[in-house]
Amino acid sequence: MPCGANSKPALEEPPGCIRLIIVLAGLLLGQAVLYGPSLVGSKLLLPLDILGEPGVYLPPRPDGTYLEPRNLFLSDILYLFEPARRFAVSEFHAGRMPQWGPDNFAGAPFIWPKFSPLLALQYAFASPVALAWSWALAAVIAGLGAYRFFRRLLAVSFWPAAIGAWCYPLTAFFIFWQGYPTGVAVYWLPWILLAIAETARATHRAAPVALSLTTWLVAVSGQLDVAALALLVSGIFALWCLYDAYPRQWLQPAARKAALTLAAGFGLG
Repeated sequence: MPCGANSKPALEEPPGCIRLIIVLAGLLLGQAVLYGPSLVGSKLLLPLDILGEPGVYLPPRPDGTYLEPRNLFLSDILYLFEPARRFAVSEFHAGRMPQWGPDNFAGAPFIWPKFSPLLALQYAFASPVALAWSWALAAVIAGLGAYRFFRRLLAVSFWPAAIGAWCYPLTAFFIFWQGYPTGVAVYWLPWILLAIAETARATHRAAPVALSLTTWLVAVSGQLDVAALALLVSGIFALWCLYDAYPRQWLQPAARKAALTLAAGFGLG
């Protein structure tokens, strides 16, 4: 009997457009499960129960008891980031770039990530409903990047790549930092790794431009310390890609050109 005669046939891959629809549907389903009530406006993606602490904002119940918050560690979202977002919205609607926060101490530079495309919905609309839509959009962009990374670099078939892409925005880092600008830079990580690999291997003429763009997106999309860590990982991955593409040929013209192109891509970003 030939080897593998009893093995089950692999799942057939759907056509191109159907693949994209399936990946998007899975990503949107995961976000709908997480944020469904907030996406339709029946709930707000804010820890408003913190306002029920004694002496904060909400009055006590008729029996004299206070609402007990579920997680006080989320207070920064309510006390810091939401007021900062509202200030950014007011400044943008007034035609000004929010650069100075007059309500912080005697005035201080306004460091909310106002240049991040992933947070564009948050500073375009004052309604808190935009919060859920903003994080859902960020998850879709991250998931699509993960899908492209799995398909092109890991060379896996459609279904493993799709399942991995569905799971990527639901991993612990993104769930733990949901609502904080801390993790926004990491949403771009699959895209910058993909751009690095294609730049090192010279598989696409536009790859260096994509590397510069994704480097800029990582740098402006959240806290600089997390962006620095993401870029550090990207730099290590770039060295590995060079070693993988040009083993024992580091001094050859092709390897030097790839290294210079990577450096230019990072530097221009």
